[in-house]
Amino acid sequence: MAPYLSNARRHLAVLSIAMAGFFAPSFAQASLPGLIVTDIVIGQAVDKFGGLVDRARDAALAVEGQTNEHVKERLEQVDKIVSDTVSKINALEKQASLDAQARIDQINAVLKEETVRINDLEEKFMADVSKKIREVQCTSDVVMQEQMKDLLGRLGVFLGTNTLIVTPAVLFEGETERCYVLSKCRVQKSFQIYTPFSQTYGEVKDYLLKERIGKMDGRTPVESVVDTYSLIADLAKRATCHTEANNMTYENEYVNYSSMVRQWNSILTYGMD
Repeated sequence: MAPYLSNARRHLAVLSIAMAGFFAPSFAQASLPGLIVTDIVIGQAVDKFGGLVDRARDAALAVEGQTNEHVKERLEQVDKIVSDTVSKINALEKQASLDAQARIDQINAVLKEETVRINDLEEKFMADVSKKIREVQCTSDVVMQEQMKDLLGRLGVFLGTNTLIVTPAVLFEGETERCYVLSKCRVQKSFQIYTPFSQTYGEVKDYLLKERIGKMDGRTPVESVVDTYSLIADLAKRATCHTEANNMTYENEYVNYSSMVRQWNSILTYGMD
């Protein structure tokens, strides 16, 4: 699936070049402050649109149970919108010469139109994400408890029905804490299990982000970062079961942290280059 992941980003790079070229005829008559403002406007427009594209792509990849062909189809829909945007910007170059403000107005009109398309596509993908999570994860409280035990596995255990002990991934090899007078153990943290579970999710997430991810350094294994973000993503799925179907808070959390897992897995697989 790697080729499809990069298509939208390649088109966005082309979009940046196309927009810069689109403004070139106005540069000879523009003042330096005018050039700077125009460059800032171009950069902000592309960055904003690129962020929307990334969100739609992440949602497309987060739908559970889909085949590679389904993933390809969803990503190609995202890519098509970006490609269309580039084509429309390029087409504007063939129009009669315009001043800088007129060029900005025309580009904004194109981006506004394409933003509606990409937002609609993201909403569709997010609805699919939510539907799949609720079909698979939210069957019953009993199943939820069993799934939580499976999920935590090496990262945590239940004590009775009200306490959860999380053993986070290590920040560095050999990390321990004092647990008895003369003994050291793996770092652990206990949490109360609340109803709704979303409160527990929030506390566990804050701990993992602030006390674990927030304190990582050059000694931290990439696997620990992947495991931590993966745990947060899976916990977000469980928290989804305690919200109304039209509340996408935890679906969005799941998509965001799943995206981080993919990014760090890429580093784990391909390195930093």
